Amino acid sequence: MKYFTILYLLLFLTEPMLAQNIDFKKLEVNGQSICSSKSLILEKFGEPLEITNPDYECGFLSSAEQMKEFESIVYKDFVFTGNREDDYILDEFKFNSQIFTLNYGGIDLNKGTTIDKLQEIFGKFDDEYRSDQSIYIFIPNQDKMQDDGYLFQFNKGKLVLIEYWSRC
Repeated sequence: MKYFTILYLLLFLTEPMLAQNIDFKKLEVNGQSICSSKSLILEKFGEPLEITNPDYECGFLSSAEQMKEFESIVYKDFVFTGNREDDYILDEFKFNSQIFTLNYGGIDLNKGTTIDKLQEIFGKFDDEYRSDQSIYIFIPNQDKMQDDGYLFQFNKGKLVLIEYWSRC
């Protein structure tokens, strides 16, 4: 009994230090959920620059793999991809604009967001990749039934891009 109590306390106390997952329901662009219908996206953000076929080879947004058509609604600094059946998800967000903001559970993510700030929000990172110019951090979806998440890209220590990712 004493062993289980100690184990429980250890897990309880260390849980905040463990890697966190991203709750897609808490992520918004200018107050609009990242998972939305095409009509809500067009109503909120207006006429896109273009609507294209993303033509992904594989993954949750792949027409070939999912056996249904997908389209990307392309704006200057962000892209939503999906279809009428499954709705649309934020596929890409570039931190170039002061007009469009990304918010996670009441916390603004912007081009001033640092890796330390992201770690305050999500906890320890399990997946981090470094290249010559950038650092990439993957944060998985909180929904364990899905095998997807977002890849956060930092240049010179500042957030520049997030991209949706799903397993092939």
